[in-house]
Amino acid sequence: MRLPYPNVVHIPLGALRERLSELPKDGDIVAFCALSMRGYEAQLILDAAGFERVSYFEGGLVAWPFEIIS
Repeated sequence: MRLPYPNVVHIPLGALRERLSELPKDGDIVAFCALSMRGYEAQLILDAAGFERVSYFEGGLVAWPFEIIS
């Protein structure tokens, strides 16, 4: 899936554990989804895998207050 956002890596929650190597251990990661529940679950998975700079976007994309230009 190609997303119109810069620096976004799309990894479905069900594939996250198998694709951890695609993410930077030393970088900031913000997990998100449409409503934020899967984003929160992704943060828990990443925390358990040793990623230290992880947060999730509370409210998900439906809470994003800005227009998205693609």
